[in-house]
Amino acid sequence: MSAYPTLFFIDYTGEVVLQVRGARDAEGLIELGRKALGMVDRSAQYAERYEQGDRSPELVYQYIKALNQAGKPSLAIANEYLRAHQRELDKEENLRILFEALVQADSRIFDLFVQHRPQLEALYGAEAVRHRIEEACRRTLETAMEYDSETLLEEAKDKMKAQCPASAATFAAEADWQFWRTSTDDKAAYKAARQYARTFDDDARALDRLAQDIVLHRAESAQCLKVAEKSARRAVALEPDYYGYHYTLARVLEAQGRTDEAAEAARAGLKVAQKAEAGPAAEALFKRFLQQIGMAE
Repeated sequence: MSAYPTLFFIDYTGEVVLQVRGARDAEGLIELGRKALGMVDRSAQYAERYEQGDRSPELVYQYIKALNQAGKPSLAIANEYLRAHQRELDKEENLRILFEALVQADSRIFDLFVQHRPQLEALYGAEAVRHRIEEACRRTLETAMEYDSETLLEEAKDKMKAQCPASAATFAAEADWQFWRTSTDDKAAYKAARQYARTFDDDARALDRLAQDIVLHRAESAQCLKVAEKSARRAVALEPDYYGYHYTLARVLEAQGRTDEAAEAARAGLKVAQKAEAGPAAEALFKRFLQQIGMAE
């Protein structure tokens, strides 16, 4: 072990599948966990039995689960089984397969899932079912982005609105911004940025993320940079004692060519970092920025 902490992710055989140096926040740990799960592939042990003709509910369930966990396609296996047992989907063993088989919202399985939602909620709980639906909509959004499909984008939003209305507005705002932020359609990107900022007006972290995204992806758009500035200033107002939000504001102002104001924001952030005793790395962040824009003292 050469760094502290060093995180080891171990599979079911005792083998280390992922080793990462350095601490992570909660979201970082969750993301690493997902990455580690994707590196564990148990599907081969079920594939052999499946190819030999085993179509028992338990085998199919474990096979689909293993494929999903490894990030491999499971739709063909799931569809074949569910078509063969479409009149028996109320059985618990088949409901379990249906629950595990749901991967994307743009699928026949999603429609079956919704049709059997009451039974699934009785088996897994309403929160678990809702989470599964949201994840399916997010994967359809990922597919929409991969293939630049507005049709899939709208389908994901529509199905989220129909099935999870309480979180539909935030999903739509996130989805539109993710889809349009790297597009060549400046008008759509600006519209999505504004809607995102309005939707997350009381969420400093989300506003900061939006501002950073705009600097990264749409720095050539004066309109989007105005949204970024407003969002960054709002994040600072909501949580003035976090130095990171001051740094984002400084970057936004620098992207707009307002060097003096960027330096002022960076110096304010440096003071916040020093007061919070955030450490030498945080202080170096601002000093390096000031040097880069030619405003070092």
